[in-house]
Amino acid sequence: MGPVDTAGSSGLITRRRVIAGGAATAAAMASGSWLAIDRSSALRRRLHERGLLAGPDLPVPSEEDAGDVVYSTFDAADGHAYAWGLWTPPLADVELCLVCLHGKGGDERFAFEDLGVHRFVAHAGLAWAVATIDGGTDYWHRRASGHDPQTALTAGLLPALAERLGPAVRFAALGWSMGGYGVLLLAERNPDPVAAVVAASPAIWTRSEAAAPGAFDNEGDFRANDVLADAGVLDGMPVRIDCGADDVFAGTSRRLLDTVPGSAGGIIRASMTAARGEASCRHSFAGSAMSWRPGTPRPQRWTRMRMARKVRARSTGETNRSASNTA
Repeated sequence: MGPVDTAGSSGLITRRRVIAGGAATAAAMASGSWLAIDRSSALRRRLHERGLLAGPDLPVPSEEDAGDVVYSTFDAADGHAYAWGLWTPPLADVELCLVCLHGKGGDERFAFEDLGVHRFVAHAGLAWAVATIDGGTDYWHRRASGHDPQTALTAGLLPALAERLGPAVRFAALGWSMGGYGVLLLAERNPDPVAAVVAASPAIWTRSEAAAPGAFDNEGDFRANDVLADAGVLDGMPVRIDCGADDVFAGTSRRLLDTVPGSAGGIIRASMTAARGEASCRHSFAGSAMSWRPGTPRPQRWTRMRMARKVRARSTGETNRSASNTA
């Protein structure tokens, strides 16, 4: 597979969209408000959607001999079957497995077929495997419905990968939007197996009422799984956070960068939420993640594990209280 169309089928610039976008831009310029456009993230997002502003573009490397992705399913403890995918580098012993969590509307094929993460890895010559799992739309944590993609990940996928790749394999986690939230939650709740975490435009809110519909069951569920409030657990873990300056999650991404000491990444002038800018920006973030070399992972291991146990205990208490209040 060669480089993909970074606009995506939903982001192709039609004549109607160019005319509509051009009219909006012309009107803004005629009224002397181009400076306001430059400073308004909401308006810049609308221009991204019309194809008139684009994020940094980095095409997927064309690695013809990268090898095939193997897809399969496993039955998890929550009674659901989870689809997953795995790519391993040809003729190389795996040093690390990069576990990718998709955003809302994605699946186990997203990281491979939409973003070509394994091709970035192959192009960089890294001895990494790439694994994925379809977590559905439940924001990567246990829900009142009983669906529990977080436990399916930690008690299902990771042990299966360790069995296949070897017990000494280390894991790093990479996620986009909802998946960016998911990898941070994974690292906060289960710091032991995670060597590093990369979140691209993580879907994080400061208040439950501001969250996307269906992201949390209720206020108690939000508080029990608030990765921003529990970000101190990540102190000492290699963490990278990337977000577009025009993205709706730029504000909370800045807070994360400020909260987690030594975190890498930053806010760039692009939008992850726009149809036109999304793929190109994600490709650039993927390239940055592949070139990032964190220092020695897992300092302050036991401190972080104690903090994580406290977070899990609080999470269980909040969930139980929430359940009793709604019974």
